[in-house]
Amino acid sequence: MKRIMLYFLALFLLIGNMSGYGQVKGKLSGKVIDEGTGEVLPGANVMITGIQMGNREVELQNVIGAATDKDGEYFILNIAPGIYTVTTRMIGYRVTTYKNIRISANLTTRLDFELKQTVLEGEEVTIVAQRELIRADVTSKLTTVSKEQIESMPLENFVDVLAVQPGFIKDEGGALHVRGGRGNEIAYMVDGVYISDPLYGEFSNLVLDKMNVQELQVLSGSFNAEYGRAMSGLVNIVTKDPARDFQWDFEYLSPYINESPYREQNAITQDVNPVRVVKDPQTGMARYDTLYYQPSTIKDFYDDWDKQNLLGQLRGSVSGGVPFINPLTYFFSGRYVNENSIFPHGFGMHREFMGKLVYQVSPDMKLSYMHQITSQEGQGYSHGYKYYNIKGSRAISRHSTELNNLIWTHTLSPSTFYNLRISRYRSGSDNDIPGLKVIIGPDGNPTYTEYTQTTSSEAGEFITGGSSASLQYDDVETYSAKLDITSQVTKHHQLKLGADYSKHEIDRFVYLNPFLGTDILHDYSDYNRKPYEGAFYFQDKIEYDYVILNLGLRVDYFNAADSMWADIYKPPYYYNADNELVWNPLHNVKTKWYISPRLGIAHPVTENTVIHFSYGFFYQRPDFVHLYYSRDITQVLRYPAGNPETEAQKTLSYEVGIKHQFYSLMALHLTGFYKDVFYLQGASYQNFSPYSYPIFDNSNYASLKGLELSIEKLYSHYYSTTVNYTLSFANTRESRAVPAVLYGASAIRPRRVFPASWDQRHVFGVNFIVSLPENTGPQLLGIKPLERLNFNFLLNAGSGFPYTPWLGVQEEYWRRELTTNSARKPWMVRVDLRAERAIGLFGLESKIVLKVLNLFDRRNSIVVESVTGRTWDPGPFYSGSDDALKNPAHYDTPRQIYLGLAISN
Repeated sequence: MKRIMLYFLALFLLIGNMSGYGQVKGKLSGKVIDEGTGEVLPGANVMITGIQMGNREVELQNVIGAATDKDGEYFILNIAPGIYTVTTRMIGYRVTTYKNIRISANLTTRLDFELKQTVLEGEEVTIVAQRELIRADVTSKLTTVSKEQIESMPLENFVDVLAVQPGFIKDEGGALHVRGGRGNEIAYMVDGVYISDPLYGEFSNLVLDKMNVQELQVLSGSFNAEYGRAMSGLVNIVTKDPARDFQWDFEYLSPYINESPYREQNAITQDVNPVRVVKDPQTGMARYDTLYYQPSTIKDFYDDWDKQNLLGQLRGSVSGGVPFINPLTYFFSGRYVNENSIFPHGFGMHREFMGKLVYQVSPDMKLSYMHQITSQEGQGYSHGYKYYNIKGSRAISRHSTELNNLIWTHTLSPSTFYNLRISRYRSGSDNDIPGLKVIIGPDGNPTYTEYTQTTSSEAGEFITGGSSASLQYDDVETYSAKLDITSQVTKHHQLKLGADYSKHEIDRFVYLNPFLGTDILHDYSDYNRKPYEGAFYFQDKIEYDYVILNLGLRVDYFNAADSMWADIYKPPYYYNADNELVWNPLHNVKTKWYISPRLGIAHPVTENTVIHFSYGFFYQRPDFVHLYYSRDITQVLRYPAGNPETEAQKTLSYEVGIKHQFYSLMALHLTGFYKDVFYLQGASYQNFSPYSYPIFDNSNYASLKGLELSIEKLYSHYYSTTVNYTLSFANTRESRAVPAVLYGASAIRPRRVFPASWDQRHVFGVNFIVSLPENTGPQLLGIKPLERLNFNFLLNAGSGFPYTPWLGVQEEYWRRELTTNSARKPWMVRVDLRAERAIGLFGLESKIVLKVLNLFDRRNSIVVESVTGRTWDPGPFYSGSDDALKNPAHYDTPRQIYLGLAISN
């Protein structure tokens, strides 16, 4: 494999002394004709002359363009996403300019010109184009969210933006699911770099600030052969490029200014105030202490000045050209957050920095480097620690990510360019009590520890003492390289060929219950692994007026770089002639190869109607955490044994849809999908003697289907809106790779499927924007209070998630539990708001910001009782206290109000 990669690298370097730009680009094409006669105009010059940066248009230093061919047609490749100004010139014709032309990644924007003859040299006409609502070359469901839309939403990062897109479901734990798939079936990319967590397959902690995003593309169904490592969907984040002109912006958002309904004694019900037994330090005698609820904040855990004094959110950015180095531009941004939870205790801190340098070597070559760092630290709410949440009692979680992306781009000709990207991505997670130490002996038991076992109240409802934690330290580092070549070989065929390679290094340490004692489960795991994976792909985009086809083939390979016993369904040991237990030798796991054909078809029925269909195979390797988990079957394990021989999971996906534009400002998109998921990660129990064990395998299956409806109306009459509706059916044998019941040699797995735990049947998302321009509305005392006022309402509504009901009888467990996930929780409805009022402040562009989460303070149930299906209502046989029962985190967060100020030059 190293020789193959070196061959590709040498081949591309020999083509020319340059390399490619990894950020995904778009294409502009069209036809130029005579307005009067309709004849085509060969030789007309079409040029991209300007780009929208913030609220201003900036002229491009290096104008890019093309001349029309004998048929009057043109195309321009390798255009970064953004909003552009496009001008056409031809002798004897009026200069025609279009503004507000949006270019999106991997898509073709169609722009036709009708030129009018003139005898006056220099005569010009400028047209402001409407944003395209229908793109004929999209062969599957695609949602593109612009930076303007993202910045106006009452959300802070791109992850929050995803939750309101069609096909997405945010489950009760905060994980995102696309079209019924598991939360680890989505691939996340930033400027072409995979940032999904290799250990767990889910979204990593690189929470990119929304102010850094130029465009967000969401492929919720099928996608081209260029992309892999995902079965449900792909999220492609394109970051902002620097501006040549000096620009800066700054925003402060306060912590929530309303009072928490939970941060006081007896807030929900009468506090039980548990009693604990402690040793008097003076007399050495035991005495009783009563614990009272006291709200804890960030200040109680840290002594740093900023954590003691700064609450809220600060964000800012600066961009411009480097003096005396004309081709070099920069973009730097940062975000700083300290906030206490609205629940009785808990807090979160977020630090983020992004820097981007772009050096325009020549009109055809560009060098770019991006560095992004994110760190998060916090402690969530735990109801059991309501009376004992003090420094040193509970673990604090810390997460960090770092992305380095080096890019060098060059266009070989107007019809051909290629890309080479080299990147490093690191993700780390720590979970412990800062300052406490533990030393682990050769037998896996602690020989010295500063952790102590927790004690509980007499009823066992609340923690009253101790300092315990599940120790976990994860560190994953990935080096990647990707190169591809794109060529418009004919007017109708655009070919793309590429390869990518990633080398991972995983360091993981897990240790449960780090205190002294006997017969304690420690689940000790400490390993280093260096797996690698890669792919080759080919795709052909065929574009005619009446049909667009995306044909592709992808070949993935993966090597776990580990060893395993021969057959997981047979004992890994045997007895010799002397009746001694002998372990079978391990063998090295071989490289696994997978082939994925992809097909997408779009048929423009009319100028306003397009039908599309897509089909494809999508493979995703197993999560590393399941491959490398401890295989020491002689000890009791918390999870099934790791299995590096697990095959890749496979999805067979079908999609059909129709897009129709009713008039210039409104369009509808209806899509139906069906997916079969085979070899889905699961686990089975192997019942052998003397060691029985559960182990990860490919024994699961899922069937997913549904409809998606999107309606978009562009801005007019002071408002714009987007309405999304998803109807989905997500059925699977088990919702997690670690099922509640393990089937194996002694039990048969049922062949039927059940609703997945995230199977939300109906989901509505509405983004409603009201924007009142200057000099709008009534006048009061010489002031028009409604002018320059913007409101962005975000509605999320969904039917209840499933749960497994119990009979309300005091009988054996097996007689109480009914069919898995056969009942539904109540509907969830939530409205968030961001309002902005532009003001004049020191001659700068400034605005006052109001953000309200859960505007109507609706109580949405997160956890319900299995007997009644209602939150905080356990039925007639509950014998505990109301205080223990009424966990506030079983409801969604209540209303939170924020105030802020945003300023820019």
